[in-house]
Amino acid sequence: MRRERWSSWIEPRWLILRRKLVTKLLYEISSGPSREYVKPSWVRRWFGRRLEPILQPRFAMGMAMTVLSFAMLGRFSGIEVRQLKPSDLDPVKVWMATEDRANRVWERAMKYYDGLKLVYEIRAQLREWSEDANEAAQPGNPAPASACASVAYAKPSSGGVALSGGP
Repeated sequence: MRRERWSSWIEPRWLILRRKLVTKLLYEISSGPSREYVKPSWVRRWFGRRLEPILQPRFAMGMAMTVLSFAMLGRFSGIEVRQLKPSDLDPVKVWMATEDRANRVWERAMKYYDGLKLVYEIRAQLREWSEDANEAAQPGNPAPASACASVAYAKPSSGGVALSGGP
């Protein structure tokens, strides 16, 4: 009441009445008793009030971000997007495809690991040769005839490549 007295000096009376009328109308339309007479949106008419919490902006945006995240993960992981057929859901085919993909991943990992072992063995052999060359370069040590002539390549039984030193 006190605010109205002060506002009457600042604002004209018709502006105060208009603001009160707009506030009352908005209340009546949105949550007052006349809400039932106002035509609801097509979503409310079609789905009813049961789905109203799901259609709230926070929930809808969360669902949209989840779908977007899964779509991005699927695209970057190489999953093909196509229409599903009943034959795609055959448990035997699903299991075979999963097993095939797991086997491919395992083979790639083993190939990478074997490549790392080969690189490590080559580096170790080169380090050994450089140490031998440094010892031979020191005064008082006789130099070998050929540092590379004493290296032979042998195929180990495990499937990797091994370097062995000399005969």
